[in-house]
Amino acid sequence: MFFKKLKKNLERNSFVRNRIVHSRCVGIWEKDPEYVLFAAFERFSDGHLAFDAIPLEEMARVTKWAEQLTALALRLSEQIGPTSPDAEEI
Repeated sequence: MFFKKLKKNLERNSFVRNRIVHSRCVGIWEKDPEYVLFAAFERFSDGHLAFDAIPLEEMARVTKWAEQLTALALRLSEQIGPTSPDAEEI
């Protein structure tokens, strides 16, 4: 059950997370200041770049999720790390 929930959350949040991390933030959308625009560095049509408008609320939710996932990964690695037979080789 744990891994199903983890996979579902990853699928739900990865697009926004990847846009935040791997795209260039170009500012707040003038038409609706509740959205942040990102240049995705992907061609859209006629050589124009695609932009994604991501709601601030969704960015906050995904940021919180990413922080929780990081904390989980650190806790798991701390539990695994010291008892790993290969830990001294690293």
